[in-house]
Amino acid sequence: MTLLHIVFHSILSAAVWRVSIEDNILVYGYEGSGAEIRCPYDNGYEPYGKYLCTENCDYPDILIETKWQVSRAERGRFSLYHDTMSRKFIVFVSKLTFTDARTYWCGVSKNGIDIYTKVILHVVKDWCCDSPTFMQAKSQDPVSISCPYEPQYNDREKYFCRGARPSACFQQAVVKSTQDKAGRISLHDNHAARAFTVTITGLVKEDSGSYMCGIRINQGVDVYTLVNLEVNETTTTLSPTTTTSSTSSSPGSAISNITLQTQSHENTIGSHFVC
Repeated sequence: MTLLHIVFHSILSAAVWRVSIEDNILVYGYEGSGAEIRCPYDNGYEPYGKYLCTENCDYPDILIETKWQVSRAERGRFSLYHDTMSRKFIVFVSKLTFTDARTYWCGVSKNGIDIYTKVILHVVKDWCCDSPTFMQAKSQDPVSISCPYEPQYNDREKYFCRGARPSACFQQAVVKSTQDKAGRISLHDNHAARAFTVTITGLVKEDSGSYMCGIRINQGVDVYTLVNLEVNETTTTLSPTTTTSSTSSSPGSAISNITLQTQSHENTIGSHFVC
């Protein structure tokens, strides 16, 4: 660490500082989960020390660092791995809280003035959603869940998972648009209608529970819709009955259909965001 490194504010506007808007790194993570901060650097700085800091980047503000030609470090909830092949170092922060939502700096130690890249970390609640949809269906029947989306998500990856925890949904997805069938569950993405439909066949009582439709966002928080499904046992009526056809999607029809309203998780961003 150099003496010039300490006078952070006095030289913030100097040309050697990589703090322009286009150089900002935006990182998102869920409360209680982890976040990965990827810090790129230019060719020639592979052997130099790397670190992550806050505030003025004085020595007490350094959260984790590596020295000359050292590739790994751990300190509390922070771990750092230096990938020289891709010219970036990666800092992983575990057990996120809303107080972690703030501005950080990726630093590269060098002779003279250190090089910095600005990082803005956002922390969101690990829950979904404000207005879940409730539906009922009968066991042994199929059910179709239609998940509409906005035009800008037309080419994004779609997926479907069980549960109501966004942090685990993509990793635990039952089906995805890239792998659209798994057992009794299938996914069809209709780009023209801007909606993807998930169909579950041969319902059983154990299928009752919460499910989420997800849209993958490369930089930001994935978009989710939530449905709570209740599967009722099919009852057998001994006396003869007369049935009539119907286009209703009420429980008990040959196939139940439900259309969800897309909700973005971005309105649950913590108050510490720097946006």
